Amino acid sequence: MILINLDHWLQQVLTVWQSLSAHVWQQDAFLLLVCIIACLLLFFTGTVIGLFIQSLWGIFISSRHSDEEQR
Repeated sequence: MILINLDHWLQQVLTVWQSLSAHVWQQDAFLLLVCIIACLLLFFTGTVIGLFIQSLWGIFISSRHSDEEQR
């Protein structure tokens, strides 16, 4: 099992985020990127939240496939 020093990681993320304070849109884009990366990590590691996201993704894909088959 890989141990991640979460405090250090969060400190690095906040440091980068604060350095982008000159442009608010850069802060928003950076936070969006961090959220996307976190969701992808949860999705691929199979955590409870990741499994929930995977099930939502499966429902979305299956409904799209059924819509395409009806056409």
